[in-house]
Amino acid sequence: MKKETFYKASIFFLLAVNLVLISIGTIHLAKGHDHIMHPKETAKEILQLDEKQHTLFLDLANDHIKKMNAFDQEQKKLLSGYFAQTYDSNNVTNIDSVLVPYSVIEKQKLQSTKEHLKDIKKLLREDQLHYYQDFVDHSLKMILGKSRNRRPPKKDFHN
Repeated sequence: MKKETFYKASIFFLLAVNLVLISIGTIHLAKGHDHIMHPKETAKEILQLDEKQHTLFLDLANDHIKKMNAFDQEQKKLLSGYFAQTYDSNNVTNIDSVLVPYSVIEKQKLQSTKEHLKDIKKLLREDQLHYYQDFVDHSLKMILGKSRNRRPPKKDFHN
């Protein structure tokens, strides 16, 4: 009978621990919920946009996304063409012939993003302008966070 009581007490204890862990996890997710929001909705909140401004913002954002995707496709074509040559050793292209146009496209992406941010700033009323820098900071975190290599570097065991 003592074993049965011990097992029942253990089950209730483990159940209580699980419930506590689940509730802590739920509270933690609720607090950190901003990073889960869609970027376009986050912009609406950060900049305190009204519905008309939000509609205009969405149009600007969609146009910008299309431009960035087109730039990315151009860069992918350049890179795939260059690396396709690794199969054919007779046809070797100088790396500069790829890097120069790739860099030009990268410059266009930077200029386009800067113009996009200026266009967003033009949407704002005077009382919203003080939110603009927070929006730019948040946007840069998202942009730069996407481009980071999230995996740790491979360890070299041959040293």
